[in-house]
Formats: sequence, structure tokens, C-alpha cells
Amino acid sequence: DCHEKPITLDELEKQFNEAIEGISIDKEIWGLGIKLLRSKYEEESKQQTNTRKGYQVDINRVQSDLDKLLTIRMNEEITAKEYAIKKKLLLDEQARVEGLMADNQDGAKTWLELAEEFFNTAYQAREMLNSDDLEAKRKVIEDVGWNLILQDQKVKFSFKKPFDILLKPEYRTDVLPREDSN
Repeated sequence: DCHEKPITLDELEKQFNEAIEGISIDKEIWGLGIKLLRSKYEEESKQQTNTRKGYQVDINRVQSDLDKLLTIRMNEEITAKEYAIKKKLLLDEQARVEGLMADNQDGAKTWLELAEEFFNTAYQAREMLNSDDLEAKRKVIEDVGWNLILQDQKVKFSFKKPFDILLKPEYRTDVLPREDSN
């Protein structure tokens, strides 16, 4: 049972707007962040292209080794059992390298997408809360906050990472007050 006094929707929205103000970024910061992300992605994309080329060399080598192994077996230079063992090792190596290649590709896109989503949410959060779209409002609160509590007619919650890094130091929970060294 909840024993807290209810608050109006207007008051709830006002409190959320005040809280979101602490993590909102303006268009200039948003644009700079997106520009830096894309620049970093282009740089990493070049490195990943080189890495993928290296993986492709490895895959081609394994395929060549499989072809040679088959030729050796067809010439009856090794037994069927020896062939099966060596073939399994080569196929395992091929699968490992293909997995690394796939991870390399997926990881690059994932961090860029997540970072862009972070900047977009921080930039659009205030606008979304001021809209008439209740689902958009709910999504913003779910995306940036957690541990929501109504206490003494005040909404309290914590910002999820990485949104908490946008808070001014006096509002952040991970920054301790500075002690005077004198």
C-alpha cells in the first residue's frame, strides 16, 4: 500500500522537466558531439577495414590448407581418421576467425549507434517532455532515469549512466565535495 499523497500530472511534469534540465544539452553541444563521434568512427572504420583484411587473409589461408589437405587425402598420403582430425581443426580455426570478423563489424556500429542515441536523447529530452505525446514522455523517463520514488509529493530518481555525467557537479552523486587542504 502506498501512503504517499498524490500529485497532479502538471506537478509531475514540472518536476520531471526540472530534473531533465540537468542533463539537457543544446544544439551546439549536440552537433559537436555528433561530429566528433562520426570523425572517431571514420578513424576506427579505417582500422577495422585493415583488421578485416587481416582476417580475410587468415580465412583464405585456412581454405588453402583445407584444399591441400583434401589433395593429400585423395592421394592417400594420410588416413581418413588423420584427415578428419586435421579438417576439424582447420574448420574450427575458420569459424573462430569468421566470428572475430563478425564481432569486429558489429562492435563498431553498436558503439556509434549507442553514442548517437545518447546525444539525441540528451538533446531532445526537454522537447519530448514538453510534447503532448505521453508515450514519448514515458520513454524519456525510462531511458534516462531509474529508481523513481514519490516521497513527500516530490519525485526522486537517479539518472542512468551515461546521462549522469551530464549533471553539474553539485547534482552528481559520484562527486564528493572538495575539502580545503589548509
